[in-house]
Amino acid sequence: MTSLSIWAGKVTRRLRRRLFPNTLDLAGDREIEWSFVAGHIPDDHTDVLDFGCGNAPLALAAALQGHRVTAMDLGPVQWHVDSPAIRFIQADLNTYDFGEQRFDVILNCSTIEHVGLAGRYGSRADTDGDLKGMTGLRKLLRPGGRMVLTLPVGVDQVCQPLHRIYGEQRLPRLLAGYQQDHAEFWVKRAGRNVWVPAPASEALAIRGGPAFYGLGLFVLRPA
Repeated sequence: MTSLSIWAGKVTRRLRRRLFPNTLDLAGDREIEWSFVAGHIPDDHTDVLDFGCGNAPLALAAALQGHRVTAMDLGPVQWHVDSPAIRFIQADLNTYDFGEQRFDVILNCSTIEHVGLAGRYGSRADTDGDLKGMTGLRKLLRPGGRMVLTLPVGVDQVCQPLHRIYGEQRLPRLLAGYQQDHAEFWVKRAGRNVWVPAPASEALAIRGGPAFYGLGLFVLRPA
């Protein structure tokens, strides 16, 4: 995500909150997702792939913990730091050849839902680009490796060109080939625009859209 699009998104959310104060939106989603992902980066010094790094602090957080980090994104690097522990790759996950490189940890923070949706981040149109991406990422994990994943959840929907929302139909397909070490869900409820933990059944029943959905947070391992 570019700095301009991030700024525009913040302005839009602030304006919406002023005009429609009782409307639920995504404000605060990154605080939950980044905190969850950072909290599940292991202490052991490992090889980490930050897939869809954007301008998030996760690659740097992993590097500062002593990990060797490969950060990958479709767009150019967006940080204002230069760490010798971080190697940046500008490439498409579904076409890039990693060769023999494998990872102990893959960070997949609010990224997979965009893969294959043309028109926002430069993705090539591919109806099953997200499913292919998850299969490819699984093959990049070493034995015993883990993926830390966050994504939109609710009633299944494709909000072209913004994101997919994963529900009872597509979420199991996305997670096929993985076992879940941990899963949790967060939602916002009517009348209070704050995130709270919720059961999966409630989160997957949310009828979201371009500007709102629930959050699914997972720690996965290859099955």
